[in-house]
Amino acid sequence: MFDDAWRYVDAFRVDQAAALWVGENPAGFAHRYADDEIQNRIAARKQMLVGGIASGKLHADHSTNGLSIIGDYDSSIVTRDELIRYARAKGLFPAFLFDTIAPEPEVQEVAEDQHPKKKRGRPVEYDWDLMYAEIVRLSVNGDLPNTQAQLVQDLLFWFTIDPDDETIERKAPAQRLVEERVKTIYNNFKRLGWTPARNPTKSKP
Repeated sequence: MFDDAWRYVDAFRVDQAAALWVGENPAGFAHRYADDEIQNRIAARKQMLVGGIASGKLHADHSTNGLSIIGDYDSSIVTRDELIRYARAKGLFPAFLFDTIAPEPEVQEVAEDQHPKKKRGRPVEYDWDLMYAEIVRLSVNGDLPNTQAQLVQDLLFWFTIDPDDETIERKAPAQRLVEERVKTIYNNFKRLGWTPARNPTKSKP
């Protein structure tokens, strides 16, 4: 798992962003490259970012990367804001960009003599019960994705849409919170000996 301090970094190398995207610490994943699963996950995300840069959908600064002229963007720089914009466009919500649990900085009231500096935490309330109902609905309709990972991404996108007004955009919870709940649900399915319905025609991501 990456260090939470990376959530406060405003610009990343492309190779760092790829590692963070899959929950790996960019400062320490190199020695773990023997793990094929980690290597493949990082490579897939890096290819996604490189493709975005090559197509102009993701803007990067190549001024410090002399290899960018041959399509090697590992050392090119992408800002946090640009990564967030790109991730939203793809319906993805990696934890290092969309962790909504971090507290807001302290807020100073206008009248300091009456209201000195106060620290206010961001109220975090997500309708987990409604999320569980959404999973049941998907299962009943045979619309569950073929993998838990894809279900997590679908649910993160689902959280951003207000069920009462689809024109309102909401904050999604941190990816790891959804992953934990989905994993628990599927583990309980196994304990019950039940396999949720899935659409056999739904292609794998």
